Amino acid sequence: MEKVGRVPDALSPSAAERDLAHRTAQAAGSITRSEVIERGHYWTDRHIPYSQSKYYPGPDGHKYRTDCSGFVSMAWKLGSSETTVTLPNYSHRIDKNDLKPGDILLNTDPGNSGHVVLFEGWADAGHTSYIADEESGSKGAVRRVIPYPYYPGHGTFRPYRYDKIAEDTQSGVVDVQIIGSDSTVWDTVADYKAGKWSGSWTSEGRSTAAAVASASTGGTVHTYAVGPNGRLYSHDRKAGGGWTEWSEVPGGAVDVRGVSAAARGNAVDLMIIGSDGSLYGTTADYGSGKWAGAWGKVGDNRLKAIASSASGNVVHVFAVNEDGRVYNRDADYNVGRWTEWGEVPGGAVDVRAITAAEVG
Repeated sequence: MEKVGRVPDALSPSAAERDLAHRTAQAAGSITRSEVIERGHYWTDRHIPYSQSKYYPGPDGHKYRTDCSGFVSMAWKLGSSETTVTLPNYSHRIDKNDLKPGDILLNTDPGNSGHVVLFEGWADAGHTSYIADEESGSKGAVRRVIPYPYYPGHGTFRPYRYDKIAEDTQSGVVDVQIIGSDSTVWDTVADYKAGKWSGSWTSEGRSTAAAVASASTGGTVHTYAVGPNGRLYSHDRKAGGGWTEWSEVPGGAVDVRGVSAAARGNAVDLMIIGSDGSLYGTTADYGSGKWAGAWGKVGDNRLKAIASSASGNVVHVFAVNEDGRVYNRDADYNVGRWTEWGEVPGGAVDVRAITAAEVG
């Protein structure tokens, strides 16, 4: 059997240590689901090797044991590395149908028979498999699709939810970008919670743009603009900070005719219309600081305008075709495939421009 269990009893924390860790976690307050997944990816992106005796830091520098329960302790931002036996002290049982990103599937058996994985989302409509992040004895820190509740022969797994998990909430702040009469990108800010606008438009630097799109990850706004040379550029601004310098988006796209952007957690999916009118896409993973590095062609088309929006791990692309009608197709990252193009119901014709936004 694969060694996927907790630490041996000899390395188990004392009752006093567990109590201190529990109180530390309680005092620290809640953690959002997106932060849990982001912290999990901090190890899976680095493929941290499995060990029941070694430790590795989380994104905040605090070190955790690099086995399955240490991984979940890190993702949940607990005060110390818990075990499969003690994780229920910080969580409660839930039903399968209630599973959300940041919950866990846990086998509480002692020793190497126990195991735990972080639930990220369902991999199919029938909920027979799911996307998980885990420290695996044979693969180390890995993100993969697992049959529900876990692979056969590893005991009984049940869903649990961290007691201090918090639902992600929207800030209510919207950054609006325009291309002015001078072909420069300008922005202003609307704070819908406070019920006010910033009241002025600010230049994002001396850039000449033919098209612009933007998306936000973790409080940072990313702006993408098509330059006068037909190439695509981007820059960023963190909350309360200034804009970074413009730099070309990797991948070598040229003669770009249109651009859209949609955020999935810490990733942004960029879509462009190429010189041939077809749709192309690439992804920026701001959690790991990496780009996909190449533009993938998504079928032969004759598109005039595009927009996109994300719902969970699915990106919805909407396009105005050369016939003036609106079409849609989705990139489902849960199962790793695109749907086919289909016309948006309603019979819109002679469409000149398009935009899209998720409500929720």
